[in-house]
Amino acid sequence: VMQIQSFNQQFISDIIENADKYDLGDIIEQFDEYDGNLAKEMNQYNLTYPITISAPNTVLFILRITGSDTQHAIKVDFLLSNSSVGEVVIPKTIFRFSSPDQAATVVIRYFDGSDSLMNQKQDNRTGQYEPTLVASGILSCSMYPVQNESFTTPVKFNLKLKFNDAYPPYQCAYWNKTRWSQYGMEFVDYNSTSVQCKTNHFTSFAVLMQNFEIV
Repeated sequence: VMQIQSFNQQFISDIIENADKYDLGDIIEQFDEYDGNLAKEMNQYNLTYPITISAPNTVLFILRITGSDTQHAIKVDFLLSNSSVGEVVIPKTIFRFSSPDQAATVVIRYFDGSDSLMNQKQDNRTGQYEPTLVASGILSCSMYPVQNESFTTPVKFNLKLKFNDAYPPYQCAYWNKTRWSQYGMEFVDYNSTSVQCKTNHFTSFAVLMQNFEIV
């Protein structure tokens, strides 16, 4: 666990220190690769308890689950500076175990970068970055073995709104290689502090303002 914590802290420190060299898409792709590899590595071990690791601007959650586990869903709460920033509820049915001995590992990360980093979009014509309207932190979800098919039961998550002046309506979105997309996403509800969404797949998610164009 200490080794994972050390590597994760160095990984996040490198991202923060070199934030001026990246756009948000670059960072999300790094999360997907790092966390996907971590899920694959941790699935080799008989991890009998969940691991939560904190680093500047991020919280990392790791859990290995088997077909013999009796819980119907996994609930993960994320705290930054002792304040709730998100929640994920993962139904066991998404793992599609065919025997009690089968195992899967999930790695879930919440990342809250600076406002300038989180809200930027590169104009392909000019190469300049223009402000976007990402209203929450980034929720990155990985699992191993990878499920290539859509989940039959959706995963639910809540994300805290970052700004006091964020206003509805909101959009639940995920990062699709080059831009935000709504495919496989469902907006559920919102209140003055958070937005609830559903998804039928794992990747990196965020809450956007409604007037930001996505596909």
